[in-house]
Amino acid sequence: MKLVNDKSKNLIVNEFEDGRNNINNKSKCCSKILILKLLYFLAGLSGTSWGRYSAIFYVSRGLTPFQIGSIGCTIPFVRLVAQPIWGIVADKLRNRKAVYLFTTTLNTASILTLSIPEVSDAYWKIIVVASITASFVAGGILDAYALETLKEVGKVSDYGKIRLWTAISWGGGTSVMGFVIDRYGFSMMFIIFGSFQVFNFLIMAWFIPDVTDKEKKAIENNEKKPEIKVLLRALFCSPRICFLLFLIAVFGAGFGMVGRLLFVFLIDEFNASKLLCGLTVGATVIFELPIFYYGKEILNFLGPATMMIIAMVSFIIRMFGYTLLTKSTLNYILLLELCHGLTFAMMWTASVNISSKIAPKGWKTATMTIISAFLSCLGGGTGALAGGYIAQKYSFKFMFHATGYFFSGVLLIHIIATCCGLFDFSNLKSDDEDEEERALSDVLLQNNDDDDVSYTNSYQKIHEEEMEGDSI
Repeated sequence: MKLVNDKSKNLIVNEFEDGRNNINNKSKCCSKILILKLLYFLAGLSGTSWGRYSAIFYVSRGLTPFQIGSIGCTIPFVRLVAQPIWGIVADKLRNRKAVYLFTTTLNTASILTLSIPEVSDAYWKIIVVASITASFVAGGILDAYALETLKEVGKVSDYGKIRLWTAISWGGGTSVMGFVIDRYGFSMMFIIFGSFQVFNFLIMAWFIPDVTDKEKKAIENNEKKPEIKVLLRALFCSPRICFLLFLIAVFGAGFGMVGRLLFVFLIDEFNASKLLCGLTVGATVIFELPIFYYGKEILNFLGPATMMIIAMVSFIIRMFGYTLLTKSTLNYILLLELCHGLTFAMMWTASVNISSKIAPKGWKTATMTIISAFLSCLGGGTGALAGGYIAQKYSFKFMFHATGYFFSGVLLIHIIATCCGLFDFSNLKSDDEDEEERALSDVLLQNNDDDDVSYTNSYQKIHEEEMEGDSI
C-alpha cells in the first residue's frame, strides 16, 4: 500500500509550488515598494531645488508679484490640459513608464534653460519656458503605479507610508537649499536640480518594469482598451464625486496662492532671509510624517469627511495667523507652517483613499492625473492668479484675510453637505475589490453546484476514496 497516492502527491506539490510563488511575488512587491520609496524621496528633493524657490528666482529677475502670480497661473492651466492627456495616453498604451520618462526628460530640460541669462532676462521669455515646462508634466502616474503595486500585496491603505518619503526629502531638502542659495546663488540650484532629476530618471528606467503585471496580463489576454466615456461618466456624473473635485480644487487654490506668494510676502514685507524661507517649508512636513504613516488608522477612526474638516480648519488658522505677523514676531511663522502638514496630509490621504474606489477599470492612471490636475492645476492656477492680483492691488494681509473667509464659507458648505450625505463614500469599493468578490462568489457557487458541500468536506471525501482504492 502506498502511503501517498499520485493524486495526493500532485496536490501537495501544487500547493507547495503555489506557496513558493506567493513568497516570490511578495518578495518582488517588497522590492518594488522600496524602489517607490526612493522615487518619492527623489521627487521631493527635485521639488526642493526648484519648486518653492522658483518664486525667489523670479524676484531676482525683477518680476512683480502679479507677474509671478500670472506665471503661477499659466503653468497650472497648461497642466490642466496636458496632465490628463498624458494619463489617458499612459492607460491607452498600457505603459506608464515610457510616458513618465518622456515627460520627465523634456520637463527637466526646459527648466534648466532658465539658467541661461539670455533666456530668463524678460518676463515674456520666462512665461514661454514655463508653459513649455508645464506641457510635459504627468503628475499622478507615480501615484497610480504605487497604488497598483500596493494592491498586489493587499496594502492599499499603506500609501501614506510611501508618500511620506516625499515629505521627508521636501522638508529637509528645502531647509538646506535656502542656505545653499544664500551662499552659492541660483546657479548651484540648477546644478542640484539637474543632478537629482538624472538620478531619478536612471532609477525609474533601470528598476521599474516597462509594464506592470496587470498591464501585461491585459495585453496577453488582448483585452479591449477602455473607453473615455466610461472615465468621464464615472468622474463627472456623480454629485458626490463632483463635490469632492470641488473641494480638491479649493484646497489647490489655497496651496497655489501660498506656494507662489508666501516667499514673496516674507521678502517684500519683512526682508526675510532665504534660510528662513527654507525653514518654513521644513516646518510644513513635521505633521505630515506621522499622519501619512498612520494614515490607515486615522482614516478608519475619523473617516474622509472629518479629515477634510480638520484640514480646512487648520488652513483657516494659518491664513489669519499670517495677518498677525510683525518683524518682531516673524519667527512664529514656523509654528503657523505646522498647520500646512495637518492640512495637506489629512486632505490628500482622504482624497487618495476615495480616488482608489471611484477609479473605473482600466483608468487608474487617468483618474489620479485628473485628481492631481484639479488640485495643482485648476485650483493651483486660480489661487496663484487671484492671489497675485489681490496682493498687488490691495496688500498681502488683505489677500490672507480674504482667503481665510473664503475657506470658512467652504467649510460651512462641506459640513452641510456631509450632514446631507453628499460626502459619503462608504458604500463604494474599488474595482479590484469587486473583482475579488465576484471571483470568490463564482468559486462558492461552483462548489455548491458540484457537490453541495464545503470544499473541506469534498477534499476529505475524495482523499478517503483514494486511500480505500489503494488498500484494495
